Amino acid sequence: MASQAATGSNDARQGQEPAGGFVSGAARLLRSRPLRWAALAVVVALQGALFLSGYRLTPDQLALHRVSMQGFDAIWTESVAAAVVSGRFCFFFSPLSYYAELLSDYFVVRALFVGVYFGLLWAFAVYWARLVRAEAALLVLLLLVSLQILDFNNLPPNSFTIAFTLPALLLVCSRLALLSCDGALSQASTAKRLALFAVVLAAYLASDYVFIFGVSLLLLEYSLAWWRGQGGLAAKAKGLFWRNKTWFDAAPVALAALAYGGWRLLHPPAYAGTTLAATFDPALVLATAAAHAVGGFTLARPELYAVLADNASPPPGGWLPLAGVFLGSAFLGAATLHEQRGLAFGKRLAAACLGLAFFVVLPLALSPKYQQLQLEHLPAYVDSRFAFLWATAALAGLVCLLGRHLGQGTRRLFLSALFGLGLGAASAYTCYHNEDMSQAMLEYTAAWDRAGSLAAEARGVAGPSCAESGLNGSIAARVDPFGLVVGHPEFDLEAYWRQYVTWREARRDDPLLGVSLGRFAARPVTLLPGRLYAAAELPRRFYGCAGWYWPAAWGAYSRGERASLPFGGVTPGKDGLLAFTAGGVLAPGRDSQALEVWGNGKRLATLGLTATPAVHQVAVPGELLTGGLVTFELRVDQPFSPASLGGEDHRRLGFALLNILFVQP
Repeated sequence: MASQAATGSNDARQGQEPAGGFVSGAARLLRSRPLRWAALAVVVALQGALFLSGYRLTPDQLALHRVSMQGFDAIWTESVAAAVVSGRFCFFFSPLSYYAELLSDYFVVRALFVGVYFGLLWAFAVYWARLVRAEAALLVLLLLVSLQILDFNNLPPNSFTIAFTLPALLLVCSRLALLSCDGALSQASTAKRLALFAVVLAAYLASDYVFIFGVSLLLLEYSLAWWRGQGGLAAKAKGLFWRNKTWFDAAPVALAALAYGGWRLLHPPAYAGTTLAATFDPALVLATAAAHAVGGFTLARPELYAVLADNASPPPGGWLPLAGVFLGSAFLGAATLHEQRGLAFGKRLAAACLGLAFFVVLPLALSPKYQQLQLEHLPAYVDSRFAFLWATAALAGLVCLLGRHLGQGTRRLFLSALFGLGLGAASAYTCYHNEDMSQAMLEYTAAWDRAGSLAAEARGVAGPSCAESGLNGSIAARVDPFGLVVGHPEFDLEAYWRQYVTWREARRDDPLLGVSLGRFAARPVTLLPGRLYAAAELPRRFYGCAGWYWPAAWGAYSRGERASLPFGGVTPGKDGLLAFTAGGVLAPGRDSQALEVWGNGKRLATLGLTATPAVHQVAVPGELLTGGLVTFELRVDQPFSPASLGGEDHRRLGFALLNILFVQP
């Protein structure tokens, strides 16, 4: 075969190292399958456990959860209504998302979601390796697990809607089965062909994102078939298109496209995320698509490097997991590269996979919603997880190509080890960030734990005031004192929390509710005197409970009316000075903003902030510093929301902080 000649088959062990000696011994160690599986188990377990913490992380998910507690009739009504508004023909599968939100209180269900997602990663890795005819499944899986970011904008699998993940898993498994019987589909039993056809069609109809992802799979399959074809253009076209499998592949695509197109004609979308922008701006479309295509990679998020480079805070899970991830990924990286001997059509494959990463997010990039988010510098990668798969496949293709140029013997071993060390460091950095973000998500989801405790203490919740349970006053303030859980502007959080407490109280005897394994102890972030902190360099778990939004490269906005800055290790009784650079967030018509500075419960000063950031200094009397800890609280009136001017940003911005310093001269 021409393709085998081009690659110099990966199965061939060209230029074997001489028997005996360090090089051959190390090569045998890298080829050890038990060691590979053990290293893979360590990396997957340590990285995957971090994805269990977060759930109900977006306003959309809160809305789904509220409806899910009302029963199937409400779920079906909302599913159909959402399909009409968005113009998406996927309401038959939408109930999966509602029930996923309802069952997320159960740790075992969240673990199942994560298992389904990692099953998708494994299936895609096997599918891609078989499609390109390379022993690269382990490499692809390693890259997927080692480089995927955990973030509120890159949701963990239990929050990333299961109505996408499960159909995608079934779709990839179906394509894998079709690859296995590529030349013998006509000889397969009718039952098998009907089953494969039904699964593929059902997956296409589950979501427009899954449909586009499925089309991308076909594009790569048929591109490879064309490249591998024999003869001229006419012969290639006849061999490719006049076969049973082509019609078998085209039929579900046509039926799904007809369903989506017909539904969209009957119900034109009114949702900004599924319509086309009024004007076509190629640069903006490309920038939006690029942000989504690489947004799933930890290494592609430069704003995170400051946390590792400038902050000495240890990871919340300790250093041992990081060491395990580093060693496991380094060994696997060296082992997988050492066995690569090239890749047929490697350059074209890498370029095609990168192009498909852009292709699957093109509908997002063309929509006014995501273009506006891009203009406002707000990351929005929730709907682009499929792009991460293709971008990683492109990276795997480049690694396979690299294996062809490593040489043999000591040189090959050294370069493979060097690659392994680099990948191990990248994987450990990903784990460091994801541990931090997992802790932040634990702080976020603690609101549902508090609501569960409140329900367990209640005798029974009845009526809108919950008077019979003694649950008077604001439940939202009790279960979410930091205001981390935020819904859409019209979402009634107080009513939601009362509904949830009622739901939990009715299940107070369920032994599986509230049981969460794998939670590590919180490691609070306390600032130290004498050090200048840039607002963007702190661990992510600091911001939420301290009253700050996630930072940007320039600094961070305070969340609502109050934000705090805790300092530990202060000298009791000694005067201090608080200095910080801050600017106001001004509504139209205002030229200044009042900022009150409090220290350990006592007001220290009232400052005037303007739109231009400036340095402010506040004297701190020593009598306030009695316990070695001082917490500064910064308060503003009338936080400003950009959404009030028609933007997509619904945050309640207090003021902008660039840096902070507390000293005791």
